[in-house]
Amino acid sequence: MSGVWHYQTHVVTVRDGEVVDASASCVTAPMETALGKECEVEDFDPGIYTVPGLFVLARSLTEASPVGAVEIDLDDIYGFPKWISLDLPNVVDEEQAWSVTALEVMK
Repeated sequence: MSGVWHYQTHVVTVRDGEVVDASASCVTAPMETALGKECEVEDFDPGIYTVPGLFVLARSLTEASPVGAVEIDLDDIYGFPKWISLDLPNVVDEEQAWSVTALEVMK
């Protein structure tokens, strides 16, 4: 991690419970622009971005964080965590969020 906030998008394809493809792209943060840098895609575990992985992430953040620091919204149709955010009280600029912006159920 660079210490500069960063926006990164992941596309993960899962078939029969296994990740079969994953890619990521990023958006250059204002501080990176000010420093004359381009964003670099950070390494990631695509398993985190699967439905079971999102539940593991939500549970681990909830268990490790103070009450109220984690917000989780579940998808109305499928029940998976579509939004997970972490905002620790009394800590500045540590906020993190995971959001499922698209889901295509393949039959």
